[in-house]
Order: sequence, then C-alpha cells, then structure tokens
Amino acid sequence: MSFSEDLISILGKATSAAEVVDVVNRYGLRDVYDDPPFRRYVGSSEKGVDLLFENEKVLDIQIYAQRSQTHMPFPVELPFGIKAGMTDKQIHALLGEPEIRDSIGSKYTALEGLAKLTIVYDKSNVVSYVSIRGL
Repeated sequence: MSFSEDLISILGKATSAAEVVDVVNRYGLRDVYDDPPFRRYVGSSEKGVDLLFENEKVLDIQIYAQRSQTHMPFPVELPFGIKAGMTDKQIHALLGEPEIRDSIGSKYTALEGLAKLTIVYDKSNVVSYVSIRGL
C-alpha cells in the first residue's frame, strides 16, 4: 500500500492497535503535540502529515499539499487522486460537485460514508491542505 493508503487504513482505529503503531513507526511520525484534555497530534512536519488522536482513536488525518509555517508538503501522491497544485475546479472535476462549498474549501463524504473529506484551498484556489475525518 502507499503512504496515503496506509494512513487511511488506520482511520477510526485505537491508537494502541498494532496497525496504528506500525504506521507511526514505519513512516517515522515522531512529532507529538498534546491538545488537552482528549486530543493528541502525532505526525511529521518533514513529511507534511499529522494524525489527530481523540479519546485514544485516530479521528483525523491531516495532509499538507503545500508548505505551511509548520509543515513541509506531503512527499508523495495525495489520496483520492488529488495532486498538489490542483485548483478547486480540477478537484470538482475529479471528485464531483462537493456537498458543501465555501470560500475556504470543499467537503465530501468519502470512504463509503465512513469519513468526511475536506479540501482547503489557498487564496488562488489551489489545494493547500486535505483532512480526512472519521464519522
């Protein structure tokens, strides 16, 4: 599986599950930020990804398509066929009309109704950030 597929495969699993521990170790996700009382971010600013753990489960996968103040861009292909540099119009052509669309981003139901995909755009309507949140 690809890096993106491995990340998606652990969505909703317990943080102590063997699959989660394996992905964290395999990809060197060593940056840890606590957000009390129930949240913790585990990821890699160098690899442009964070996992949001809430109540000891993987709640959200946050992937940076562009460099941010804290993260480098994700080094490999983004999930769902999204590519760095795509515009909102290209994303909509790829994924269809979003369920919710505003000046910041587009939202879709993904993974057969098990997750919410949020795509955030920069000021020139180019994808900057992707969030995959379990429902």
